[in-house]
Amino acid sequence: MSVQNMAYPTHLYENGHWTASGGSQSVISHIQHHDYRPHQQAGYSNQASYFANNRERPQCSQNYGPSFQQQPFSNHQNPLPTRSGVAVVIPIPGQHKSQGSKSPSKSAAVVSKPSSSPARSTNPAFRKNAPAAPPLDYPLLLISLAEEYFAAAHSRGAMVVLSQQDFEARIYYKYLSTGLGCLEAVLKHFRLQPQTEAKVRLRYATVLYEETENVTEAEEALSKGIAICERHRLYNQKYNMQYLLARILYIRNPRASIKFVDGTIQDLEAYQHVAWIYAFRFLRLSLSLNLSSHQDNLAVLNQLRLLSSTAERYGDKGVVAAAMILESLVYLRESSSAESIEQAQRALAAARSLQLDPQVKDNPQFSVLTSFVDLCCTLQSFDTNHAVIKMQAMQTTLEKNPVPHAWKNNGSFEIPISHTTVSPTTGSNGVLRSDSDANLTIVLNWIPREDILALGYLLSSIAIAYRNTSDGQRSEQLLREGLNFLESE
Repeated sequence: MSVQNMAYPTHLYENGHWTASGGSQSVISHIQHHDYRPHQQAGYSNQASYFANNRERPQCSQNYGPSFQQQPFSNHQNPLPTRSGVAVVIPIPGQHKSQGSKSPSKSAAVVSKPSSSPARSTNPAFRKNAPAAPPLDYPLLLISLAEEYFAAAHSRGAMVVLSQQDFEARIYYKYLSTGLGCLEAVLKHFRLQPQTEAKVRLRYATVLYEETENVTEAEEALSKGIAICERHRLYNQKYNMQYLLARILYIRNPRASIKFVDGTIQDLEAYQHVAWIYAFRFLRLSLSLNLSSHQDNLAVLNQLRLLSSTAERYGDKGVVAAAMILESLVYLRESSSAESIEQAQRALAAARSLQLDPQVKDNPQFSVLTSFVDLCCTLQSFDTNHAVIKMQAMQTTLEKNPVPHAWKNNGSFEIPISHTTVSPTTGSNGVLRSDSDANLTIVLNWIPREDILALGYLLSSIAIAYRNTSDGQRSEQLLREGLNFLESE
């Protein structure tokens, strides 16, 4: 059967769809009886494609129609008009024979494919849209705004204290309430990642505890945060929240707070999170020292011995030194008897034996605190001659450790902890922090920087008060210098 007499069902590609023209006719008659002109409507031009309905039927491609491989024809090609893309080329077998060209063994046609390039297409539908801007991260925006409001409020804190005006106080608390409102909106209206939600709840409860009296809301926020941390095993955030929760509970019921801390220490010892054992034992000491009963003093001494033994077992000499200095303070606080003073001096001697250790030598707070406690032991024993010697040693220590360089504004200092005591989840802020060398440290709060020299003036004045009249009122002069220093600060 020749190609001219072969019947082809006619299919037209119009407006993105293949449609049958309804009927069968030969390729030659179909081309001769149809006028291919550009379509007047929007879209592609009127295009035609034909394929054989027999065993030589070509395979259809996945794009828009049949695709044939053929040698290009230099003459007698009948391109269909098209607005974009590759034109339809259907060779006419009869004309190739008349010009002596060899007819292909198979019927061939090239169907036009619309171009997807925006530069070649004039249809706006094929133009690539500009990349859309990423959506705003509203939780991060609100958290940043809250921190800005907190910073603005704290920058006006000194002005509120000095001016003592209601107007400045209202501005201060307005900034705080706005920042707390931003954090509250984040917690109520957005679904956060567990770690992010735990951090936001901790920050929210911390501001409520430090700046307001809404301890109930702070306790509720911490309770929800602890449940989230336990569900997702965020141990570091959980212990930070429990640490703050114990301080909040102490406001209402001190005994309940101490019991809560004791239970937490037992859990920490079971999990062997040694760094947090140190933190909660120090917290237990600070809470018990606020209670003045003899039973509480004995409990403090017991906690100090447990803390020292744990730190010695893991090689944390800085923690051992801090425990020894605190033990001497407890003995001085308990009684002024000779036995208590002797126990305090023995604890100080144990702390001084570690002064060459790098963890102790790099902390000037240990040296200054040791000199203060040593002078207090001498004053309580009423040894005036040794008191003057201890006073001079204390002043030398303060000169070797300049206060503006050795102390932070809030009086906090860090004790390094060896790598063997790091818990599985180390902290970067809060009670446990990482220093510049990525070593874990525990943060302790002591006397603020501006009060260190004032305390030195006070102790020096007490040490030479017995000879004030014979020494040209030197003791009173030291007291005046201390007061002038505090007023200048």
